[in-house]
Amino acid sequence: MVALAWVVVVATGTSDAQTVELPSLTEAEPAVRDRLSRTRESAVGGRDANAWGRFGMVLEAHGFLEQAQEVYARARELDEGEFRWTYYLAGTLDSSEPERAVDLYEQALGIDATYGPAHLRLARTLEKLGRYDEAATHYAETSRLDPANPFGYLGLGQLALRRGDLEQAREHLSRSLGLEDQNRGVHNALARLEHRLGNRAAARRHADIARELPRTTYLPDQLRAEIGHEAVDRQSFLLRSRTFKEVGKLREARYELSRLLEIDSDYAAGHVAMSELLAQTGDYEGSALSAQRALDIDSELHQARSRLAMALFELGRLDEAAQQARLSLERTPGDARLHVLLAMVYAERGADQQAVAALERAVSARPTDSATGQVLARLLSNLAAAYYDTGQLAAAVEAQRQALSVARDTRLEPQLIQRLEMQLRRLEG
Repeated sequence: MVALAWVVVVATGTSDAQTVELPSLTEAEPAVRDRLSRTRESAVGGRDANAWGRFGMVLEAHGFLEQAQEVYARARELDEGEFRWTYYLAGTLDSSEPERAVDLYEQALGIDATYGPAHLRLARTLEKLGRYDEAATHYAETSRLDPANPFGYLGLGQLALRRGDLEQAREHLSRSLGLEDQNRGVHNALARLEHRLGNRAAARRHADIARELPRTTYLPDQLRAEIGHEAVDRQSFLLRSRTFKEVGKLREARYELSRLLEIDSDYAAGHVAMSELLAQTGDYEGSALSAQRALDIDSELHQARSRLAMALFELGRLDEAAQQARLSLERTPGDARLHVLLAMVYAERGADQQAVAALERAVSARPTDSATGQVLARLLSNLAAAYYDTGQLAAAVEAQRQALSVARDTRLEPQLIQRLEMQLRRLEG
């Protein structure tokens, strides 16, 4: 059992011994306690800078920033020529002490000026302090050292937009967009640029795209990523897996989830995440097994039941899929995806009235994700065509209006929206 608090003695060459005190770890996950204990024992009492530095990385990875700062400082004293410990220490101070962080970033670059992400982080910190000319210099250096990094051009574009140089802003932001078209910050900056240029339609388009993208965009930084990989708590594994999945690295995402489930095979949320990932790769049998395992652990976990229903549907096991969907909807009646699933099952069975009722419930639930919205819009449009073929013109128009409303609400592709608009005009004409 770990003590209520750890006191780590840090003997320095320039001052008396100091202590690094950790909060209570009695509630920490066993894997976290073990990782902290082992790296602490490797560092304390010795003069191995790498051991101290790694202890600092493990501390930072698990949220002990103040303690990590003291341990990184010890690693720096033991090896003043090592870039990483100064760079890592600077990163822990970005938000709390930006002036000190700037000084440390500059010291790190004095050791190695070729690491592009350090220039980028220094530029961002300088920008927060209003030191825009210095920030521009380091954004430019980021782009010079790493031309494939979209964030250097993004920073230059945002600074150009700030000073009103719209032509240069467009040049830099276009280059950034060409390198990474799924960057929320780039689209937001382009929306502001187009608005200032009076191009309202283009501004709206970029703003709409930005809203669909993840709020967090991760900076390419191999050294900082190494800190994240030291985290062994369950949420960190899920976060790393989700991050990999968002950038299309599905094998890496699966590896993180596999490691998580090796450490804690009874973690239901981990099995749900695995089920979602396997479905994305087309392994619906594996997805169903993972979802069922999550339900075996926690029968009240509606995300697992919902995921099981979808996997069963993809496997053609329609009766089982419908049963699981209904059970899940008892707990989450507003899940539009499950209403759509039931509508498709009913349609497959020829139960048209039940399919229509399920679609109406899906419309009332108003899906927020574009994938569900696209399926629902297409089903409603198909329903409109069926109504038209049987002479039910008013019902056809209403179904087509609902399809168009869903498409707009979930911001589907402009081409699909235009096609639905044309179909509605034909029905109304």
